[in-house]
Amino acid sequence: MIRTFKYKLGLRQQDRVAVEQTLQICQNLYNSALEQRKLHHKQSKSWGLKNPTNRFAQNHQLIELKQQLPEYQTANSQVLQDVVHRLDKTYQNFFRRCQAGLGKGFPRFKSKDRYGSFTHPQFSEKWIDWQNSLVRFPGLGWLRFWQQRPTAAKRLAASQLGLPTPYDLEQHLKEGARVKTSTIIRESDDYYICLAVEFPESARIAKPSLSDLTKLRTVGIDLGLKELVTTNTGQVFGNLKQIKQAELKIRLTQKRLSRKKKGSVRRAKQRDVLRKQHTRLQRTKKQELHKSSRHLIDNYDVICVEDLNIQGMLSKGPSAKPSPSKMQLTPAAQRGLRRNIGLAGWGELVRQISYKAESAGRYCISVDPKGTTQQCSGCGGFPPKPIGLGVRIYSCSHCGMVKNRDENAGMNILLKGLQILSQKNEVSQFRETKQPGCISPTLEKGAEPYGFSPQNSKDAGQQCEAVSFSENSH
Repeated sequence: MIRTFKYKLGLRQQDRVAVEQTLQICQNLYNSALEQRKLHHKQSKSWGLKNPTNRFAQNHQLIELKQQLPEYQTANSQVLQDVVHRLDKTYQNFFRRCQAGLGKGFPRFKSKDRYGSFTHPQFSEKWIDWQNSLVRFPGLGWLRFWQQRPTAAKRLAASQLGLPTPYDLEQHLKEGARVKTSTIIRESDDYYICLAVEFPESARIAKPSLSDLTKLRTVGIDLGLKELVTTNTGQVFGNLKQIKQAELKIRLTQKRLSRKKKGSVRRAKQRDVLRKQHTRLQRTKKQELHKSSRHLIDNYDVICVEDLNIQGMLSKGPSAKPSPSKMQLTPAAQRGLRRNIGLAGWGELVRQISYKAESAGRYCISVDPKGTTQQCSGCGGFPPKPIGLGVRIYSCSHCGMVKNRDENAGMNILLKGLQILSQKNEVSQFRETKQPGCISPTLEKGAEPYGFSPQNSKDAGQQCEAVSFSENSH
Protein backbone atom coordinates (compact mmCIF):
# COMPACT_ATOMS: atom_id res chain seq x y z
CA MET A 1 0.00 0.00 0.00
CA ILE A 2 1.09 3.59 -0.66
CA ARG A 3 0.53 6.48 1.74
CA THR A 4 1.44 10.14 1.25
CA PHE A 5 3.13 12.21 3.96
CA LYS A 6 2.76 15.96 3.63
CA TYR A 7 5.13 18.46 5.26
CA LYS A 8 5.14 22.24 5.18
CA LEU A 9 8.28 23.85 3.79
CA GLY A 10 10.01 26.74 5.53
CA LEU A 11 11.61 28.36 2.49
CA ARG A 12 14.13 31.15 2.50
CA GLN A 13 13.75 33.96 0.01
CA GLN A 14 16.24 32.44 -2.43
CA ASP A 15 14.58 29.02 -2.12
CA ARG A 16 11.16 30.52 -2.77
CA VAL A 17 12.44 32.23 -5.91
CA ALA A 18 13.93 28.96 -7.17
CA VAL A 19 10.68 27.03 -6.53
CA GLU A 20 8.59 29.68 -8.30
CA GLN A 21 11.00 29.68 -11.24
CA THR A 22 10.73 25.90 -11.53
CA LEU A 23 6.93 26.15 -11.43
CA GLN A 24 6.99 28.70 -14.25
CA ILE A 25 9.29 26.51 -16.36
CA CYS A 26 7.00 23.49 -15.86
CA GLN A 27 3.95 25.56 -16.74
CA ASN A 28 5.54 26.84 -19.96
CA LEU A 29 6.66 23.33 -20.89
CA TYR A 30 3.18 21.92 -20.31
CA ASN A 31 1.55 24.56 -22.51
CA SER A 32 4.19 24.18 -25.23
CA ALA A 33 3.83 20.38 -25.29
CA LEU A 34 0.03 20.70 -25.46
CA GLU A 35 0.26 23.21 -28.32
CA GLN A 36 2.63 20.90 -30.20
CA ARG A 37 0.23 17.96 -29.84
CA LYS A 38 -2.73 19.99 -31.05
CA LEU A 39 -0.78 21.34 -34.03
CA HIS A 40 0.48 17.91 -35.09
CA HIS A 41 -3.02 16.49 -34.74
CA LYS A 42 -4.42 19.15 -37.09
CA GLN A 43 -1.66 18.58 -39.62
CA SER A 44 -2.03 14.81 -39.58
CA LYS A 45 -5.79 15.17 -39.99
CA SER A 46 -5.53 17.49 -42.98
CA TRP A 47 -2.53 15.83 -44.69
CA GLY A 48 -3.41 12.24 -43.87
CA LEU A 49 -0.21 11.62 -41.90
CA LYS A 50 0.17 9.69 -38.67
CA ASN A 51 0.53 11.75 -35.49
CA PRO A 52 4.24 11.51 -34.51
CA THR A 53 3.88 13.24 -31.13
CA ASN A 54 3.73 11.07 -28.03
CA ARG A 55 5.31 10.96 -24.62
CA PHE A 56 8.59 9.38 -25.72
CA ALA A 57 9.06 11.67 -28.73
CA GLN A 58 8.53 14.78 -26.62
CA ASN A 59 10.90 13.50 -23.93
CA HIS A 60 13.58 13.07 -26.61
CA GLN A 61 13.06 16.69 -27.68
CA LEU A 62 13.83 17.94 -24.16
CA ILE A 63 17.57 17.52 -24.81
CA GLU A 64 17.49 19.95 -27.72
CA LEU A 65 15.15 22.28 -25.80
CA LYS A 66 17.59 22.58 -22.87
CA GLN A 67 20.39 23.45 -25.28
CA GLN A 68 18.42 26.20 -27.00
CA LEU A 69 16.86 27.72 -23.85
CA PRO A 70 19.35 28.17 -20.98
CA GLU A 71 16.63 28.73 -18.34
CA TYR A 72 15.46 25.12 -18.75
CA GLN A 73 18.89 23.91 -17.63
CA THR A 74 18.15 25.03 -14.06
CA ALA A 75 15.31 22.48 -13.76
CA ASN A 76 15.95 18.80 -13.18
CA SER A 77 15.56 16.62 -16.28
CA GLN A 78 13.28 14.06 -14.54
CA VAL A 79 11.02 16.88 -13.34
CA LEU A 80 10.60 18.03 -16.94
CA GLN A 81 9.94 14.47 -18.10
CA ASP A 82 7.22 14.16 -15.45
CA VAL A 83 5.53 17.26 -16.92
CA VAL A 84 5.30 15.50 -20.29
CA HIS A 85 4.09 12.34 -18.56
CA ARG A 86 1.40 14.37 -16.78
CA LEU A 87 0.17 15.73 -20.13
CA ASP A 88 0.14 12.21 -21.57
CA LYS A 89 -2.03 10.96 -18.68
CA THR A 90 -4.40 13.87 -19.29
CA TYR A 91 -4.81 12.77 -22.92
CA GLN A 92 -5.38 9.16 -21.88
CA ASN A 93 -8.07 10.21 -19.40
CA PHE A 94 -9.71 12.32 -22.12
CA PHE A 95 -9.96 9.37 -24.52
CA ARG A 96 -11.16 7.10 -21.72
CA ARG A 97 -13.98 9.50 -20.86
CA CYS A 98 -14.94 9.78 -24.52
CA GLN A 99 -15.22 6.00 -24.86
CA ALA A 100 -17.20 5.70 -21.62
CA GLY A 101 -19.50 8.62 -22.47
CA LEU A 102 -18.62 10.52 -19.26
CA GLY A 103 -18.05 13.90 -20.88
CA LYS A 104 -15.10 15.04 -22.91
CA GLY A 105 -12.89 17.42 -20.89
CA PHE A 106 -10.23 18.07 -23.50
CA PRO A 107 -6.84 19.15 -22.03
CA ARG A 108 -6.51 22.90 -21.85
CA PHE A 109 -3.70 25.37 -21.32
CA LYS A 110 -2.69 26.07 -17.73
CA SER A 111 -2.36 29.57 -16.37
CA LYS A 112 -0.14 30.53 -13.46
CA ASP A 113 -2.95 29.98 -10.95
CA ARG A 114 -3.85 26.55 -12.35
CA TYR A 115 -0.41 24.99 -12.34
CA GLY A 116 0.90 24.63 -8.80
CA SER A 117 3.01 21.47 -8.45
CA PHE A 118 5.93 19.54 -9.90
CA THR A 119 7.16 16.00 -9.16
CA HIS A 120 10.43 14.14 -9.06
CA PRO A 121 9.65 10.47 -9.84
CA GLN A 122 12.64 9.09 -7.87
CA PHE A 123 13.65 9.63 -4.28
CA SER A 124 16.25 8.34 -1.84
CA GLU A 125 15.94 8.07 1.94
CA LYS A 126 19.42 9.61 2.16
CA TRP A 127 17.91 12.90 1.02
CA ILE A 128 16.13 13.39 4.36
CA ASP A 129 18.03 14.81 7.35
CA TRP A 130 15.73 14.18 10.32
CA GLN A 131 18.10 15.77 12.84
CA ASN A 132 18.12 19.17 11.11
CA SER A 133 14.67 18.88 9.44
CA LEU A 134 16.07 19.17 5.93
CA VAL A 135 15.01 17.45 2.70
CA ARG A 136 16.92 17.49 -0.58
CA PHE A 137 15.04 18.04 -3.82
CA PRO A 138 17.04 17.59 -7.07
CA GLY A 139 17.58 20.93 -8.73
CA LEU A 140 16.68 22.96 -5.64
CA GLY A 141 19.11 21.71 -3.00
CA TRP A 142 18.35 21.26 0.70
CA LEU A 143 15.02 22.68 1.90
CA ARG A 144 13.85 23.06 5.47
CA PHE A 145 10.53 21.45 6.45
CA TRP A 146 8.38 21.27 9.57
CA GLN A 147 8.26 17.80 11.10
CA GLN A 148 4.88 16.64 12.42
CA ARG A 149 6.16 14.93 15.52
CA PRO A 150 3.48 12.81 17.26
CA THR A 151 2.72 13.75 20.85
CA ALA A 152 3.10 11.40 23.81
CA ALA A 153 -0.69 10.88 23.93
CA LYS A 154 -0.77 9.80 20.27
CA ARG A 155 2.12 7.40 20.79
CA LEU A 156 0.42 5.84 23.83
CA ALA A 157 -2.93 5.48 22.06
CA ALA A 158 -1.28 3.89 19.02
CA SER A 159 0.66 1.40 21.18
CA GLN A 160 -2.50 0.39 23.08
CA LEU A 161 -4.42 -0.23 19.84
CA GLY A 162 -1.51 -2.03 18.21
CA LEU A 163 -1.24 0.60 15.47
CA PRO A 164 1.91 2.23 14.07
CA THR A 165 2.74 5.64 15.47
CA PRO A 166 0.95 8.25 13.32
CA TYR A 167 3.04 10.57 11.15
CA ASP A 168 6.30 8.94 12.31
CA LEU A 169 7.80 8.56 8.85
CA GLU A 170 11.31 8.13 10.24
CA GLN A 171 10.23 4.99 12.11
CA HIS A 172 8.36 3.68 9.05
CA LEU A 173 11.49 4.01 6.91
CA LYS A 174 13.50 2.03 9.45
CA GLU A 175 10.89 -0.75 9.32
CA GLY A 176 11.17 -1.23 5.56
CA ALA A 177 9.04 1.48 3.96
CA ARG A 178 10.38 3.20 0.83
CA VAL A 179 9.79 6.69 -0.52
CA LYS A 180 8.82 6.46 -4.20
CA THR A 181 8.19 10.03 -5.37
CA SER A 182 8.38 13.58 -4.03
CA THR A 183 6.13 16.46 -5.07
CA ILE A 184 6.27 20.14 -4.18
CA ILE A 185 2.86 21.82 -4.26
CA ARG A 186 1.69 25.38 -3.75
CA GLU A 187 -1.35 26.09 -1.59
CA SER A 188 -2.24 29.77 -1.32
CA ASP A 189 1.05 31.42 -0.22
CA ASP A 190 2.58 28.30 1.34
CA TYR A 191 4.59 25.44 -0.14
CA TYR A 192 4.46 21.77 0.90
CA ILE A 193 6.40 18.66 0.01
CA CYS A 194 4.48 15.37 -0.39
CA LEU A 195 6.37 12.09 -0.08
CA ALA A 196 4.63 9.01 -1.51
CA VAL A 197 5.70 6.08 0.71
CA GLU A 198 5.25 2.43 -0.20
CA PHE A 199 4.76 0.11 2.78
CA PRO A 200 5.60 -3.61 2.69
CA GLU A 201 2.86 -6.21 2.99
CA SER A 202 4.10 -7.10 6.46
CA ALA A 203 3.03 -3.63 7.65
CA ARG A 204 -0.64 -4.52 7.17
CA ILE A 205 -2.48 -5.30 10.40
CA ALA A 206 -4.46 -8.54 10.30
CA LYS A 207 -8.23 -8.12 10.38
CA PRO A 208 -10.19 -9.79 13.20
CA SER A 209 -11.82 -13.15 12.60
CA LEU A 210 -15.44 -13.29 11.41
CA SER A 211 -16.20 -16.55 13.21
CA ASP A 212 -18.21 -14.72 15.90
CA LEU A 213 -19.67 -11.40 14.80
CA THR A 214 -21.05 -10.71 18.29
CA LYS A 215 -17.50 -10.15 19.58
CA LEU A 216 -16.78 -7.42 17.04
CA ARG A 217 -17.52 -3.76 17.61
CA THR A 218 -19.94 -2.90 14.80
CA VAL A 219 -21.52 0.37 13.76
CA GLY A 220 -23.74 1.64 10.96
CA ILE A 221 -23.42 5.31 10.05
CA ASP A 222 -25.85 7.57 8.25
CA LEU A 223 -24.44 10.67 6.54
CA GLY A 224 -26.42 13.86 6.90
CA LEU A 225 -26.36 17.62 6.48
CA LYS A 226 -27.47 18.67 9.95
CA GLU A 227 -25.07 16.25 11.63
CA LEU A 228 -22.30 14.83 9.50
CA VAL A 229 -22.39 11.32 11.01
CA THR A 230 -25.17 9.64 12.99
CA THR A 231 -24.57 6.10 14.27
CA ASN A 232 -27.14 3.37 14.87
CA THR A 233 -26.89 4.05 18.62
CA GLY A 234 -27.81 7.73 18.21
CA GLN A 235 -24.28 9.12 18.62
CA VAL A 236 -23.62 12.16 16.44
CA PHE A 237 -20.34 13.90 15.60
CA GLY A 238 -18.91 16.08 12.89
CA ASN A 239 -19.35 19.85 13.22
CA LEU A 240 -20.60 21.37 9.97
CA LYS A 241 -21.26 24.80 11.48
CA GLN A 242 -17.71 26.07 10.94
CA ILE A 243 -17.69 24.77 7.37
CA LYS A 244 -20.96 26.57 6.56
CA GLN A 245 -19.70 29.80 8.14
CA ALA A 246 -16.51 29.66 6.07
CA GLU A 247 -18.57 29.02 2.91
CA LEU A 248 -20.77 32.04 3.68
CA LYS A 249 -17.68 34.26 3.96
CA ILE A 250 -16.53 33.03 0.56
CA ARG A 251 -19.86 33.94 -1.04
CA LEU A 252 -19.67 37.47 0.39
CA THR A 253 -16.06 37.85 -0.75
CA GLN A 254 -17.00 36.72 -4.27
CA LYS A 255 -19.66 39.44 -4.41
CA ARG A 256 -17.09 42.05 -3.45
CA LEU A 257 -14.70 40.68 -6.07
CA SER A 258 -17.33 40.94 -8.82
CA ARG A 259 -17.72 44.69 -8.10
CA LYS A 260 -14.01 45.41 -8.58
CA LYS A 261 -12.75 46.61 -11.96
CA LYS A 262 -10.89 43.97 -13.93
CA GLY A 263 -7.15 44.55 -14.02
CA SER A 264 -7.17 46.89 -11.00
CA VAL A 265 -4.99 46.59 -7.91
CA ARG A 266 -8.03 46.28 -5.64
CA ARG A 267 -9.31 43.33 -7.63
CA ALA A 268 -5.93 41.58 -7.31
CA LYS A 269 -5.95 42.15 -3.52
CA GLN A 270 -9.52 40.88 -3.23
CA ARG A 271 -8.58 37.81 -5.28
CA ASP A 272 -5.80 37.04 -2.79
CA VAL A 273 -8.30 37.32 0.07
CA LEU A 274 -10.64 34.93 -1.73
CA ARG A 275 -7.84 32.42 -2.35
CA LYS A 276 -6.91 32.41 1.34
CA GLN A 277 -10.53 31.89 2.36
CA HIS A 278 -10.83 28.91 0.00
CA THR A 279 -7.68 27.42 1.55
CA ARG A 280 -9.09 27.96 5.05
CA LEU A 281 -12.36 26.25 4.04
CA GLN A 282 -10.53 23.23 2.62
CA ARG A 283 -8.41 22.86 5.75
CA THR A 284 -11.42 23.20 8.07
CA LYS A 285 -13.33 20.57 6.12
CA LYS A 286 -10.39 18.15 6.05
CA GLN A 287 -9.87 18.57 9.78
CA GLU A 288 -13.49 17.69 10.58
CA LEU A 289 -13.48 14.72 8.21
CA HIS A 290 -10.21 13.37 9.61
CA LYS A 291 -11.53 13.70 13.17
CA SER A 292 -14.71 11.79 12.31
CA SER A 293 -12.96 9.04 10.34
CA ARG A 294 -10.27 8.58 13.01
CA HIS A 295 -12.93 8.28 15.75
CA LEU A 296 -14.70 5.53 13.81
CA ILE A 297 -11.50 3.61 13.07
CA ASP A 298 -10.28 3.72 16.68
CA ASN A 299 -13.56 2.60 18.26
CA TYR A 300 -15.08 0.06 15.85
CA ASP A 301 -14.01 -3.10 14.04
CA VAL A 302 -16.79 -3.15 11.40
CA ILE A 303 -18.00 0.11 9.84
CA CYS A 304 -21.01 -0.04 7.53
CA VAL A 305 -21.55 2.94 5.20
CA GLU A 306 -23.93 3.75 2.36
CA ASP A 307 -22.76 3.35 -1.22
CA LEU A 308 -24.19 6.70 -2.31
CA ASN A 309 -24.20 8.00 -5.88
CA ILE A 310 -22.94 11.43 -4.89
CA GLN A 311 -22.30 12.54 -8.48
CA GLY A 312 -25.92 11.80 -9.32
CA MET A 313 -27.10 13.71 -6.26
CA LEU A 314 -25.05 16.75 -7.30
CA SER A 315 -26.21 16.57 -10.92
CA LYS A 316 -28.86 19.03 -12.04
CA GLY A 317 -29.42 17.71 -15.55
CA PRO A 318 -32.62 16.06 -16.82
CA SER A 319 -31.02 12.61 -16.41
CA ALA A 320 -30.93 13.01 -12.63
CA LYS A 321 -34.09 11.33 -11.31
CA PRO A 322 -35.08 12.85 -7.94
CA SER A 323 -36.09 10.62 -5.06
CA PRO A 324 -39.68 10.74 -3.71
CA SER A 325 -38.53 12.71 -0.67
CA LYS A 326 -36.97 15.44 -2.90
CA MET A 327 -39.97 15.90 -5.20
CA GLN A 328 -41.57 18.21 -2.61
CA LEU A 329 -38.69 20.69 -2.80
CA THR A 330 -38.71 23.80 -4.93
CA PRO A 331 -35.91 24.36 -7.49
CA ALA A 332 -34.24 26.87 -5.17
CA ALA A 333 -34.34 24.40 -2.29
CA GLN A 334 -32.88 21.68 -4.51
CA ARG A 335 -29.99 23.98 -5.45
CA GLY A 336 -29.32 24.63 -1.78
CA LEU A 337 -29.49 20.91 -1.08
CA ARG A 338 -26.94 20.15 -3.79
CA ARG A 339 -24.65 22.90 -2.49
CA ASN A 340 -24.79 21.55 1.08
CA ILE A 341 -24.15 17.97 -0.09
CA GLY A 342 -21.01 19.08 -1.90
CA LEU A 343 -19.98 21.18 1.11
CA ALA A 344 -20.34 18.30 3.60
CA GLY A 345 -17.78 16.12 1.80
CA TRP A 346 -19.50 12.72 2.05
CA GLY A 347 -17.34 11.16 -0.64
CA GLU A 348 -14.11 12.30 1.01
CA LEU A 349 -15.27 10.93 4.38
CA VAL A 350 -16.04 7.51 2.89
CA ARG A 351 -12.67 7.51 1.11
CA GLN A 352 -10.83 8.29 4.35
CA ILE A 353 -12.70 5.57 6.25
CA SER A 354 -11.91 3.07 3.48
CA TYR A 355 -8.13 3.58 3.33
CA LYS A 356 -7.74 3.97 7.09
CA ALA A 357 -9.67 0.76 7.67
CA GLU A 358 -7.42 -1.06 5.22
CA SER A 359 -4.24 -0.07 7.05
CA ALA A 360 -5.68 -0.47 10.58
CA GLY A 361 -7.17 -3.95 10.13
CA ARG A 362 -10.82 -2.90 10.12
CA TYR A 363 -13.77 -3.85 7.90
CA CYS A 364 -15.44 -1.12 5.81
CA ILE A 365 -18.65 -2.48 4.27
CA SER A 366 -20.55 -0.54 1.57
CA VAL A 367 -24.27 -1.31 1.42
CA ASP A 368 -27.06 -0.42 -0.97
CA PRO A 369 -28.74 2.76 0.36
CA LYS A 370 -32.12 1.86 -1.13
CA GLY A 371 -34.81 1.87 1.55
CA THR A 372 -32.54 2.58 4.50
CA THR A 373 -34.40 5.79 5.39
CA GLN A 374 -37.93 4.61 4.64
CA GLN A 375 -37.77 1.12 6.14
CA CYS A 376 -38.44 0.44 9.83
CA SER A 377 -35.45 -1.11 11.59
CA GLY A 378 -37.75 -2.83 14.09
CA CYS A 379 -40.25 -4.74 11.95
CA GLY A 380 -38.95 -4.12 8.40
CA GLY A 381 -42.15 -2.40 7.25
CA PHE A 382 -42.47 0.65 5.01
CA PRO A 383 -44.68 3.73 5.56
CA PRO A 384 -47.73 4.18 3.32
CA LYS A 385 -46.27 7.46 1.99
CA PRO A 386 -42.58 8.41 1.50
CA ILE A 387 -41.11 10.37 4.38
CA GLY A 388 -40.00 13.88 3.39
CA LEU A 389 -36.71 15.50 4.29
CA GLY A 390 -38.39 17.74 6.86
CA VAL A 391 -39.52 14.81 9.02
CA ARG A 392 -36.77 14.13 11.56
CA ILE A 393 -38.63 11.60 13.77
CA TYR A 394 -39.45 8.18 12.32
CA SER A 395 -42.76 6.73 13.53
CA CYS A 396 -43.68 3.24 12.30
CA SER A 397 -47.37 2.66 11.62
CA HIS A 398 -46.94 -1.13 11.87
CA CYS A 399 -45.07 -1.75 15.14
CA GLY A 400 -45.32 1.71 16.72
CA MET A 401 -41.57 2.28 16.99
CA VAL A 402 -40.55 5.93 17.41
CA LYS A 403 -36.91 6.79 16.76
CA ASN A 404 -34.72 9.47 15.29
CA ARG A 405 -34.76 9.33 11.51
CA ASP A 406 -30.98 9.12 11.07
CA GLU A 407 -30.63 6.61 13.92
CA ASN A 408 -33.19 4.35 12.25
CA ALA A 409 -31.31 4.62 8.94
CA GLY A 410 -28.03 3.79 10.70
CA MET A 411 -29.55 0.62 12.16
CA ASN A 412 -30.79 -0.48 8.71
CA ILE A 413 -27.34 0.15 7.26
CA LEU A 414 -25.77 -1.93 10.04
CA LEU A 415 -28.18 -4.84 9.46
CA LYS A 416 -27.42 -4.84 5.73
CA GLY A 417 -23.69 -4.68 6.36
CA LEU A 418 -23.77 -7.58 8.83
CA GLN A 419 -25.72 -9.63 6.30
CA ILE A 420 -23.03 -9.03 3.66
CA LEU A 421 -20.32 -9.81 6.21
CA SER A 422 -21.99 -13.07 7.27
CA GLN A 423 -22.19 -14.18 3.63
CA LYS A 424 -18.47 -13.51 3.20
CA ASN A 425 -17.78 -15.54 6.34
CA GLU A 426 -19.86 -18.46 5.05
CA VAL A 427 -18.05 -18.47 1.71
CA SER A 428 -14.63 -18.39 3.40
CA GLN A 429 -15.60 -21.25 5.73
CA PHE A 430 -16.90 -23.26 2.77
CA ARG A 431 -13.64 -22.75 0.85
CA GLU A 432 -11.60 -23.83 3.87
CA THR A 433 -13.60 -27.04 4.47
CA LYS A 434 -14.37 -28.10 0.86
CA GLN A 435 -12.89 -31.28 -0.59
CA PRO A 436 -10.22 -31.13 -3.32
CA GLY A 437 -12.66 -32.33 -6.00
CA CYS A 438 -15.15 -29.47 -5.49
CA ILE A 439 -15.10 -25.99 -6.96
CA SER A 440 -17.18 -23.30 -5.28
CA PRO A 441 -19.32 -21.29 -7.72
CA THR A 442 -19.11 -17.54 -7.98
CA LEU A 443 -21.71 -15.80 -5.84
CA GLU A 444 -23.72 -12.99 -7.30
CA LYS A 445 -24.30 -9.81 -5.35
CA GLY A 446 -26.74 -10.49 -2.54
CA ALA A 447 -27.09 -14.21 -3.37
CA GLU A 448 -26.94 -16.99 -0.77
CA PRO A 449 -24.12 -19.57 -1.02
CA TYR A 450 -25.19 -22.71 -2.87
CA GLY A 451 -25.81 -25.64 -0.55
CA PHE A 452 -24.58 -23.79 2.56
CA SER A 453 -26.40 -21.71 5.15
CA PRO A 454 -26.23 -21.40 8.94
CA GLN A 455 -29.46 -23.41 9.34
CA ASN A 456 -28.59 -26.47 7.28
CA SER A 457 -24.78 -26.56 7.59
CA LYS A 458 -23.39 -30.11 7.85
CA ASP A 459 -20.04 -31.69 7.42
CA ALA A 460 -17.69 -30.85 4.56
CA GLY A 461 -18.62 -33.91 2.53
CA GLN A 462 -22.33 -33.05 2.42
CA GLN A 463 -21.49 -29.45 1.54
CA CYS A 464 -19.46 -30.66 -1.42
CA GLU A 465 -22.28 -32.94 -2.60
CA ALA A 466 -24.71 -29.99 -2.51
CA VAL A 467 -22.61 -28.14 -5.10
CA SER A 468 -23.06 -29.83 -8.44
CA PHE A 469 -19.80 -28.62 -9.92
CA SER A 470 -16.65 -30.57 -10.43
CA GLU A 471 -13.36 -30.05 -12.12
CA ASN A 472 -14.32 -32.41 -14.98
CA SER A 473 -17.50 -30.44 -15.78
CA HIS A 474 -15.56 -27.28 -16.73
